[in-house]
Amino acid sequence: MRIKSIGSWAGFRNSLSYIFLLSLLTIGMGCSGQGGNSSEGIDSTFGNGGAAQTPVNSGDDTGRALAIQSDGKILVAGCSVLDSFCKFGLVRYQEDGSLDAEFGTNGRVTTSVGPGEDGAYAVALQSDGKIVAAGATFDGSNKDIALLRYNSDGTLDPTFGAGSGIVTSAIGMGDDSANAVAIQPDGKILVAGCSFVGNFCKFMIARYDAEGNLDVSFGSSGSTITSIGSGEDGAYGMALQSDGKIVVAGATFNGTDKDIALIRYNADGSLDTSFGNGDGIVQTAVAMGNDQANGMAIQEDGKIVIAGCAVLGSNCKVVVARYDPDGTLDASFSGGMVTTSVGNGEDGAYGVAILPDGKIAIAGATFNGSDRDFLLIRYNPEGSLDSTFAEEGVAQLSVGEGEDFANGIAIDSDGRLVSAGTAFNGANQDFAAVRYR
Repeated sequence: MRIKSIGSWAGFRNSLSYIFLLSLLTIGMGCSGQGGNSSEGIDSTFGNGGAAQTPVNSGDDTGRALAIQSDGKILVAGCSVLDSFCKFGLVRYQEDGSLDAEFGTNGRVTTSVGPGEDGAYAVALQSDGKIVAAGATFDGSNKDIALLRYNSDGTLDPTFGAGSGIVTSAIGMGDDSANAVAIQPDGKILVAGCSFVGNFCKFMIARYDAEGNLDVSFGSSGSTITSIGSGEDGAYGMALQSDGKIVVAGATFNGTDKDIALIRYNADGSLDTSFGNGDGIVQTAVAMGNDQANGMAIQEDGKIVIAGCAVLGSNCKVVVARYDPDGTLDASFSGGMVTTSVGNGEDGAYGVAILPDGKIAIAGATFNGSDRDFLLIRYNPEGSLDSTFAEEGVAQLSVGEGEDFANGIAIDSDGRLVSAGTAFNGANQDFAAVRYR
């Protein structure tokens, strides 16, 4: 059984890129309009006028995730082209946005796992300061999950993955990818993403022990694959509840198009039958076109917030939805969801964070008329735009000379929002980070 509701969204990422799928029908719920190109809300003391832009190698670099250390240093993880193939790439910034010379080589780390394309889609910090990057690697025939653990100085951790610091796992019979990662309080590592079953990718979640071995007490020998619809499914966000339950968010094919999908698992990897309509699954159709959740977070009261993209007219727009702990849409949040139009073209949200005062921030991208800019939107707890932030709740920044977009968001110890992603340097893409005030 699935829960359906109304709204509008699209904006799909595959393992290496974001693909925007368009719909012609618009059904709006709690829709906010916002235009203009404003750098208000940007912390100009960070980097160069609020942004840090860094080439990792000489080719394209794509920042896909970030984490902020307890000392304020900012880690960005993703993919950096080296010798024709993308590889795991990491950059660490000082609190002021300068590169941290104590990390890797002049603040940069590149790691090759397999003979072809590698890359990180998620990063998390352990309580001991070690860094876990999760993504995928090409094994010569298809993609496997790749999990890398680094020491705090950027060297690979020899206590992980049989001395190499690297773990690869073939979960399904075809391509596998880890799009999200989380560290449990006991040090076990959870990843969520997509594994092929037959001809289609399906929701996948796996757990590893602290040494990098698949935890056989979880799911079926360490992993669980869940099929919802008749076509493509997949997870792009994950969060842990305080009771140990695991929530993942992404999309599922309903037979015609894609819907937002949430799944809640028990701590042992089984589906939580107290969530949704007794099967652990919630499926939300935002409109008549393709819908997808790209990021998620859990509030202190247990409510679940997702962020993604919605089709309004012929363009993707930001969608934020909030669910009660049982999986029903939270009516106190503008009827359950809010769609926000920023520019005259495509907008999208790829990360979400909950501030201590209950406000919700999303990071993503907006079309400025010629290319995309970094986008951050802040909402009040009931779903209205926060007029005390930037320009009526919206901060938009051109970081580089062309396509810029944020893929992740985090909050530092001073309560400042930081987003990270990619910015164009005139020749190719670089890692980028922006801090807000």
